[in-house]
Amino acid sequence: AMDHANDFILWAWGVGAGWVSETCYSVIPDDGELQNFSTERHRLCILPLLTNNTHQNNNSSKNLSVIRQLSESISKQIEHATTTNKLMEDNMSCIKEKYDKKKDRLKKLHPSILYFSLLLT
Repeated sequence: AMDHANDFILWAWGVGAGWVSETCYSVIPDDGELQNFSTERHRLCILPLLTNNTHQNNNSSKNLSVIRQLSESISKQIEHATTTNKLMEDNMSCIKEKYDKKKDRLKKLHPSILYFSLLLT
């Protein structure tokens, strides 16, 4: 992955310097070669970790405790995010109401006063 990142950085630098022409790149998610690579990568990297953990009885209680901690942490984060989102919505509605009230205040002024104030500013 680092080789690919380094190659991309060099290419981007070359494009920025004008030494390399720009190109368009897109990934087709239904590509058979890409799906085969993904399946093979999962088989080699992820599945051995899962099978090794299921065969070790000593680590199973540790794994369960870690999973419980992660689950509790995620649920607390979701609760806090919900609260934060509610507070942000309330704050935005307050700002909008304040702006609307300020707008309404200007509507009540006579057009000649508005014109005079525009001239003064």
